[in-house]
Amino acid sequence: MDNGAVLLGQSIGLINQLESVSDIIETVIKDAEKALQKAVAFVE
Repeated sequence: MDNGAVLLGQSIGLINQLESVSDIIETVIKDAEKALQKAVAFVE
């Protein structure tokens, strides 16, 4: 980037293990599916 700003998020925490990107994405998808299944109860 020649001009401008890029805002990046920061997080603090302990790293317990190194995972592959595919494993992380799979975990995020599974967690999202669980959250959406629970959310249905609030919509009905």
